[in-house]
Amino acid sequence: MKRLACVLLLAVAGSGVAEVIDLGTRRELFVDRFLIEKLDGAQLRLHEPHRDGMALQFDKPWEGGFSAYITVIKDGALYRMYYRGLPMATKDGSPEALVCYAESKDGLAWTKPDLGVFEIRGTRQNNVVLTNAPFTHNFSPFLDDRPDAPASEKYKALGGTYATGLHAFKSADGIHWSEWQSGAVFTNGVFDSQNVSFWSAAEQQYICLDGFISVNAPYSGGELLTKPFKFSGHKLEINFATSAAGGLRVELQDENGKPIPGYTLAESPEIIGDEIGRVASWSGGTDVNKLAGKAIRLRFVMRDADLYSLRFF
Repeated sequence: MKRLACVLLLAVAGSGVAEVIDLGTRRELFVDRFLIEKLDGAQLRLHEPHRDGMALQFDKPWEGGFSAYITVIKDGALYRMYYRGLPMATKDGSPEALVCYAESKDGLAWTKPDLGVFEIRGTRQNNVVLTNAPFTHNFSPFLDDRPDAPASEKYKALGGTYATGLHAFKSADGIHWSEWQSGAVFTNGVFDSQNVSFWSAAEQQYICLDGFISVNAPYSGGELLTKPFKFSGHKLEINFATSAAGGLRVELQDENGKPIPGYTLAESPEIIGDEIGRVASWSGGTDVNKLAGKAIRLRFVMRDADLYSLRFF
């Protein structure tokens, strides 16, 4: 009997039963294979910028060769561009660094309006919107989508260095800026480059943005199958991008890989677009709460698409 018990224990230990990951409501970025069981025709992809020609020259005396950290915001019919103007090499947080502004109606042809907000090098005919060093070093604005955000805080931004921490700024028009509060809002970090944030309706807080590494599937198609995991919440939110001809569908399976009725691939409408917070749906709606706390898997079937992250809430 003892020998039989040992054999049974060894058989169970070597059966390859997958450990169930407790995902809860945290956002899972596809920066590694932690949640991935299998990729078929898909791969992890590190996204890089593509050179499509010159859009803007840093040709003002207060701009120059050390201008950097560009942020572009689509605000209705207008594109707004913010960037650091810096004509010389200096240490981080130098008072020589300024925040400059340009705008465009199509995202291709840009103009630098004479704003008259600050006097720079003896003239107010310039495109400078902020001179508050050291926050001008890496000033990174965003359009606040929070429903109850005051009109005076329609635009927000982060800027700062290791020595100061990140300070928050606000603006009603995207041109005239002031500090949102006294003191830093983030203190634990190096903060030596762009620090991108946005309002997350799902998490009801301001968070940093992902979108640099994805699970990528070509036009010929690919699939992602997750490891078994448990979650908390009522809905599944994904950060994704597809081409106009691409798309993705998502299926919920039990831990053994059997499709769960009501959440099968056939019941998943094809998802097309480019969104940081799309809620997945099936024929019966978006609610997945009855599966919360149970071991499940996700299967994504993709075509010419990138999946950056997912979370339940």
